[in-house]
Amino acid sequence: MGAAVALCGAGLVGCGPTQDPGEDPGGPADPADPADPADPADPADPGGPTGGEDPAQPVAVPVGWEGTLLGTPGLPPAEGEATEMVIARVLYDGSTALDAEGAAVLGDAGELEYFGLVYDLVCETGTELGGEPATCVGTAGNGQQIPVRVSVVTGLFEHPLQLTQIGGRIDALPERTSFPAGAPVVWGPVAAEHPEMDELTGEDAEHALVWGLQMSQHRDGDPEFSVETDCALSEDHRFARCTAESADAEDESVPGTWFGSAQYGADGGTWFVFGREG
Repeated sequence: MGAAVALCGAGLVGCGPTQDPGEDPGGPADPADPADPADPADPADPGGPTGGEDPAQPVAVPVGWEGTLLGTPGLPPAEGEATEMVIARVLYDGSTALDAEGAAVLGDAGELEYFGLVYDLVCETGTELGGEPATCVGTAGNGQQIPVRVSVVTGLFEHPLQLTQIGGRIDALPERTSFPAGAPVVWGPVAAEHPEMDELTGEDAEHALVWGLQMSQHRDGDPEFSVETDCALSEDHRFARCTAESADAEDESVPGTWFGSAQYGADGGTWFVFGREG
């Protein structure tokens, strides 16, 4: 069955854009305010992001990650195409599989809004952790359709992540749909003052990583662990290599080296999707 779903439900990051798909998508709008009540504790508090390395420091994609979503940052749309967007929802109930109806649920209520149109989402299949993504189609009231693909990937604290890729070309699913096998994934926004990808800094990546780590544990982002991060960016500012240190996280996957690619979120802003190496 179809589901009219919101991009703003509990556990979901990113809210719908307002641009007409017939217009030039242009650059992304400002991302969601990281100070939103749904966000975690102020990163300036102990356990928040620290420092920030030279954003031009060389950063390489890990071997085997080439061509995956984690290894391929989002790019501006070609002329006549809408921006491909990526949104995420933490599955706090620990679900590792979604049936076709469940895959179509991106939030608790509301609708899927994409560039000003409201879409009813129908998925042909379900998906499970480590399995093939669910193939879905969103249909607007005017008959306009967009391709959608839903994956369940490994998260932290035994909370898998539902990652949904929306649009791009109207007649083709996004090519960047695979994920490095077994890599825990988190997802978070950059600071509001850096909406353009070529303006991103190491501090932006650190904010996104800490936000993602904290939200992976609790819906309200109030963590029971401290974490320190340090990130360096690639020359084009779209790919990050970060180190995370934590002495009291219950999930031993929190500390380590995290690599992240900048993506356009459904709010039109810039987010990072991170995977932990090793």
